[in-house]
Amino acid sequence: MRLFPSLFNASDRFVGRAIDKCSLDRLPNDVLVDNLFSHLDICDIIRLRKCSKLYYELTHKPIIWKRLLLKCDVPLPPLPPTQRNVLKNMSGLEVERLLIRAYSLDKNWKSQHPRVLRKWTFDANYRMVEMKQLPGGQYLVASVTTPGENQYSLVVYRMDTMGSARAVAAIDTVAKAYSIQAKYMSIQGKQSIVIAFLRRDYHHKTDRRAVMKGHRQDASLFSTHYKIDREVEFRHACVVMHAPLENLEYLADIPYPTDTARYRQEAASLPRPFKNLVLVTTRKELRSPVLADMFGKPYLAVAKGDNDIAFKQLGGGAVAFLTCADQAADAQHRHHIKAIQLLPQEQAVLVVREIETPRSPSYVFEKFPALRCGTEKKTQMHSSTSHTFARCLGTLTHVYIPEPSEVLRPSSDLAGSWAGANQPHPGHAEPPQPPALCIYAHRAGEEMFVRILLQPRRIQVPLRAPPPPGAPNMYGQHGGAANAYTTGAGHADEPDADDSDMMSVYSAVSEDAPPVPRYRVTYEYSLDHGSTIRWSAANNPNLHLRILPAHRRPLLYSHAWDEISDAPLVLSVQPIIDRGWEVPGPQRVGADGVVEHPLGKVYSPWFGAGEEPSDLGVRVRAFAWEETIGRLLVAEEGKEEVTVYDFADGPRQDEMGQRAPLALKDILDADVPMGPCEKPDSARELAAKKMASQRSDMMQRKLGPWLNHIGAAHAM
Repeated sequence: MRLFPSLFNASDRFVGRAIDKCSLDRLPNDVLVDNLFSHLDICDIIRLRKCSKLYYELTHKPIIWKRLLLKCDVPLPPLPPTQRNVLKNMSGLEVERLLIRAYSLDKNWKSQHPRVLRKWTFDANYRMVEMKQLPGGQYLVASVTTPGENQYSLVVYRMDTMGSARAVAAIDTVAKAYSIQAKYMSIQGKQSIVIAFLRRDYHHKTDRRAVMKGHRQDASLFSTHYKIDREVEFRHACVVMHAPLENLEYLADIPYPTDTARYRQEAASLPRPFKNLVLVTTRKELRSPVLADMFGKPYLAVAKGDNDIAFKQLGGGAVAFLTCADQAADAQHRHHIKAIQLLPQEQAVLVVREIETPRSPSYVFEKFPALRCGTEKKTQMHSSTSHTFARCLGTLTHVYIPEPSEVLRPSSDLAGSWAGANQPHPGHAEPPQPPALCIYAHRAGEEMFVRILLQPRRIQVPLRAPPPPGAPNMYGQHGGAANAYTTGAGHADEPDADDSDMMSVYSAVSEDAPPVPRYRVTYEYSLDHGSTIRWSAANNPNLHLRILPAHRRPLLYSHAWDEISDAPLVLSVQPIIDRGWEVPGPQRVGADGVVEHPLGKVYSPWFGAGEEPSDLGVRVRAFAWEETIGRLLVAEEGKEEVTVYDFADGPRQDEMGQRAPLALKDILDADVPMGPCEKPDSARELAAKKMASQRSDMMQRKLGPWLNHIGAAHAM
């Protein structure tokens, strides 16, 4: 069927029209794609696509976009770490979407007033309570409820599927799930989405029975954003589960609507998408769950009570509790954890605590050693290894420490594991600079947005001199290989998983080899050189600010000061833009080894010319902001429809999965993965196969007796 458009196109190019002999249209397609198009950039390709149907077809060839991807010079959105996202297996649509999003978002955010490039909606089939987008925006994890708010679930949506979003997995959570964290991690050798969330219920059975009889309000109806004065005791829980990406991809590829019996039949034949990992329960309040790879394994850390932090290895083992010792200078005052963040490269945890001093609260930023979990439960008290005080920030009601985002570069490896800032690079004597650590907070009273920037410090760690050739080293090995090194004076450290990169940098020493460096370079975050930025709400005392945290591109939204519900009437949404992030190249290192943040204008403009979402004016139950693709999700109160604001452009599809505005005709499988990961047939292809099968059966019924008669006559 595809042959006729190709023949018509060829005849039209050479004999159907009076084309100039010097026209590019007379060149063979291979020459255009391989020779001419290789000299064009993304903008040129998009402009060329608008010239004619010929160039519209040719500029969709996957090889064009894969060549551009390898020459990309802007940060790329991360992709799920699956075999489908290996560069050789990615379809033309996927590579084109990745590149256009990166370039359009970078250009849009550098403008004076970034604007929404596309607004669309999708039906979530539930009422949203809280939402969390995975890095790159391909998956959305949402805490949802029914219209009566008597049943709560956790739902995973696959975005950008058939031109919309699609719910692929759901699980009951018993109570309202909040403080959702989601991250791509490896669990038992399988790449998965690991989800951590908090929930709470009444501790005593009498209170739970009272809820069933309607004599007491459900614990899930209490606000999780504001501090409440509770009359009864709660039981808090932190739940961690994972959904293997392979299972989610199978569910997303089922070519039937999710509300049909055929879809349910296909989904029932696949493995269950969710698997439980961890359940931590306590009477003390839990807050700030964090997921990270520590000590080479996936870990959970969650703040418990005032000064405790629970560590749990997701692969198994017992819980380890860290008790943060009070600061000696304020030991008589109550300390209270506001937020935590794991620092895997330092095997430490960053803690922000509030100290209730008489006049106004003080805040201390501390680093504590992270605890390694074992087979037995343990509790340890530690003093901070480093700390700094902030006594003039006012009263901070909410504190956020987003995980630092890394700059991704293209590679032929998995997109999810593209080289980042904390990974060693061949040919470099030291790892590249890690990104700065941002702490965001909301200041009450005088409404203000506060950002504290913690820069990494470059540190040189001395290495032990390698033994002479032929001499045995501390491991009984000969040959002078640099198999051991020391940090400091005579304290030997065995090489572990974290030091494998240094063993490759400092290679074996021989008599003829040149001298090798006697130190290795590492980075750790400095608490003594933080820079603070405060941003007020346009000096309007009638506005209350809330933060949508992100590492480099946070958002602010405002509502009336007297709104205390979980679904306030949101008046406006604005970005906080720091032009210092846009300075290219590595940042300057000062004399003290601290990386200096480039100077740049910091301001909060309107989106577009007062367009949405700058002037929103709706009651919002949940937001979800993903800075790597510039996508903002807004779930209104009482509605099952989610509004999507895209600040990055990208190729579009219709409901059948075909390219919009025109479907591709001449290119065979331009939007189908080219490797072993084959997607199921689309609904249109299935319908065509079914119709062809029905026609074949009908012809067999009509012509079968006649063919049998002819066969019998020949046999005689």
